Amino acid sequence: MASIDKDKSLLLSDTLVPDLFIYHYMTNLTKEAICVFLYFVSNGSSKMTEDEINEISLFDKQTTEIAIAELIASGLMSKLPTGEFIL
Repeated sequence: MASIDKDKSLLLSDTLVPDLFIYHYMTNLTKEAICVFLYFVSNGSSKMTEDEINEISLFDKQTTEIAIAELIASGLMSKLPTGEFIL
């Protein structure tokens, strides 16, 4: 992902995390929601169940569920009819 900043220099992302997430969403999320988002992205899967998210999360189940709810409320995550989550 690349963008031109006000100095006309090219900014390139060195991570799999979209720049839009870093610059727009991160500042408004809790650290738990940020971590769950990053765990999901680093897992390399396009869909995950709640159990799979809980397995990779470093937080307890309740904290992870709250973080998932926060990501859904922010529009960064959706729950499919199958029960799986997508970013």
